[in-house]
Amino acid sequence: MWALVIILLFFRRRRSSRTVTYSAVAIALSMTLNIDTLYVPFDRFLGGTNWGDLLANIALMVGIFFLGRGVTAAYDFSNIVTRLALGRGVLTVALAGVVISFMLIDHAHTSTQFMLDFGSQPAAAVYSILQYVYYGVVVGAMGWICLDQQRSATGSLRASVTSLAAGSGLAIIACAVVITMDLSHVTGDLALMNVMRLFYGPSYVGAIALLCFGLALPPAARWTRNTARLQVTKRYIKLLTPSWEAAAAQRPTATRLGSITRQAENPEQLLHRQVVEIRDATIDPRSGFALDERAATIIDRAEAHLLAGDRVRAPRARAVRPAT
Repeated sequence: MWALVIILLFFRRRRSSRTVTYSAVAIALSMTLNIDTLYVPFDRFLGGTNWGDLLANIALMVGIFFLGRGVTAAYDFSNIVTRLALGRGVLTVALAGVVISFMLIDHAHTSTQFMLDFGSQPAAAVYSILQYVYYGVVVGAMGWICLDQQRSATGSLRASVTSLAAGSGLAIIACAVVITMDLSHVTGDLALMNVMRLFYGPSYVGAIALLCFGLALPPAARWTRNTARLQVTKRYIKLLTPSWEAAAAQRPTATRLGSITRQAENPEQLLHRQVVEIRDATIDPRSGFALDERAATIIDRAEAHLLAGDRVRAPRARAVRPAT
């Protein structure tokens, strides 16, 4: 989860929504508090009566809320049922129920296995069931939207929504397993509870892995594409620079190299300017400028690169001799 947080922080678009990032941070904090060596001192700091468990679960519920909102808002948030399931009202009711039921549990000492120690109490069963019903509702709505988006998505986006849909399915299974365990514990059917525990680990770990992969894939793929495109753009700039210098030298009105404008341009803008000024020089009868066959081929490819994005392959690193 912390790896996902890092990916989202570094590879997220600057102006994009931070909702999924908030979700990842909240869920990562909640899961970190499940580490016994960290949870015990934290709970003792809070009084040693499992308030740390409550805070961790609240963080997880808030994280799941942001996760559902972030994913569905990115694709489709028009369905009224989806808006209701992922609304603040449902979250508020669920949080209120969790806090009230927690306060009714008799839990006088810090426990690293809260439901095993106190799950026989009805209030503890309600405390856990409310959480997992809420999780199931949110990931169910999210998974439904992702399944719907599979039909129109392509490339890395299709892989992302497929992974999110599969992760949501496993998360629903994990929620059903936990709810069954809670009911069997409170009713005294420990045999069923122990059987269901066998399914919890694989479904929970699988859900987390698939959800993390689905969330991390779009920003990571976008960063990879942008990095590759930048390298291709820089290569074209290097190959076209001799021709550009020759074109600028033969046209008094052309912008000279080293100008303030050139220094402020990003590689995409600079390459675009090179292409335009070289093209202008070739059609200006006063300049007497012309391209040889190799230079003409590379400027055609550079122009296609600007128009078609990263579908154009990088050119070979060969020097271009300007025509004279």
